[in-house]
Amino acid sequence: MMLAKSLQNIKPSYIREILSVANSKDIISLAGGLPDQATFPLALMQDSLNNLTNLPSLFQYGNTAGYAPLLSYFKRHYQIPSSHDAIVCTGSQQGLDLIARAFVNPHDKVVMEAPSYLGAIQVFGLAQAKIESVSQQADGPNLQALEACFA
Repeated sequence: MMLAKSLQNIKPSYIREILSVANSKDIISLAGGLPDQATFPLALMQDSLNNLTNLPSLFQYGNTAGYAPLLSYFKRHYQIPSSHDAIVCTGSQQGLDLIARAFVNPHDKVVMEAPSYLGAIQVFGLAQAKIESVSQQADGPNLQALEACFA
């Protein structure tokens, strides 16, 4: 079976390569988005973790949009109009993938800051978007370059 054309020329995942090295004991990585494990609030979570076996519903599939009480909180807190829906993603990568699938067609232009998040570059590349970069200055994006992208 042949791979889809969109995957035939895919480059290796830079994030996967970074994380494979960043997880080494001898490495302190500032690139992989990995927080220091010593900062995890494990003591604060201990009671909840101990109580997991009393909550079997947590192990069932849930609402595909996300945890309903959390979505309700977001709708109230962020004043999301009733004409709109929200979705909770497992991380930025999933959110970017959903955005690309919903709104980006092959050869659409996507403008990104440079440097940019490697995961976003990969997602929009898989969507076959034309990625244009805008350099950053001390006070934000280079506005002349940004205007040129949309001219």
